[in-house]
Amino acid sequence: MNHTIANFSNWEEAETHISNLYCWSNSKSVNSVLLEEEVSLLLIAENTNAANDINQFDFGYISKVVETIDVYIEDAIEGIKKELEHNPILFGVKQEQVVDYLNITNKDFPVAMPNVTFYPNNEMYIQFYDANFPNIESGLGIGVCFEKDRVTSVDIPKADEDNMIDQDLR
Repeated sequence: MNHTIANFSNWEEAETHISNLYCWSNSKSVNSVLLEEEVSLLLIAENTNAANDINQFDFGYISKVVETIDVYIEDAIEGIKKELEHNPILFGVKQEQVVDYLNITNKDFPVAMPNVTFYPNNEMYIQFYDANFPNIESGLGIGVCFEKDRVTSVDIPKADEDNMIDQDLR
């Protein structure tokens, strides 16, 4: 089944090894001018009556995000900066270093390798798999949760079993 999102018409169901989890990927990615790199896209649904039905996603919302990807990446970076300002220990940053990080432009902020995962009900998760902070584990990076157009939280996954399951869902 194909769903069109501005040149993103080939969503294919991907096999997962987690029960009640349904995932669709797209062979195309969107280009971030801000980060000068490609952003991969994923759809994930779990534990719903229509979990195997791609129609539960709001493709109008997804299209809006895809067409304005850098706006959402900017919002995600601003969310990370806000969390860093309030909780530098989480990032492994000393209080006296915070202002230096906050003064880095969003274009040069130390995050890269973005992936956008969409969930039903207009929820989205932008994961930067590469994040250069002392307490951020390589390959796990930093994630930013959105409800519609609003950043709701910043997530720093850890490589323990509980978070690895959560990481698999994103």
